[in-house]
Amino acid sequence: MITPMGSKLLLIQEEAPKEYGGILLSEAHTEKPNVGRVISVGNKCKFVKVNDKIAYAKYSGVPYEDYIIIEESDILVILDNKDE
Repeated sequence: MITPMGSKLLLIQEEAPKEYGGILLSEAHTEKPNVGRVISVGNKCKFVKVNDKIAYAKYSGVPYEDYIIIEESDILVILDNKDE
């Protein structure tokens, strides 16, 4: 298992929505989403837990294999929490 250090977290990117507000989006008009599911958190992360779905800043993160490593400070919003 990959363990992030400090305030970093490991996430897997979620797929882009196929429709928005009932309107079907073509693949050409969808950008890479800035939404991911948290897989692992560093020991200094205060606000995020494993399985949280988050939105993060557009140009943040470092890709690693199938994952993205970001700083907790790059999180814009927690969208949902699977533990609740």
